[in-house]
Amino acid sequence: YSNIGLSISSISIDGNKQDWLSALEYEKMNWQQLLAIDTSRIQLNEHYAINAIPKSYLFNSKNQLVKTFTGFDSSLEETIKKELSK
Repeated sequence: YSNIGLSISSISIDGNKQDWLSALEYEKMNWQQLLAIDTSRIQLNEHYAINAIPKSYLFNSKNQLVKTFTGFDSSLEETIKKELSK
């Protein structure tokens, strides 16, 4: 979907940077990857209530939150398609 404007970023809350780097190499995820450790992890949890992994947030082109997904949600792809068609 990147060719029509979708941008994906992942933020890991893994406590071990080396484990995170190893997972990135193994999983070969080709989108922006970020690591939240220490105080940044606390701030993320305060703002986004990360209570499960994965936790996904869909923002529109105006940076407005469209929908939050907790866990593996089968409606994620359909919701993305719907939002991109607007």
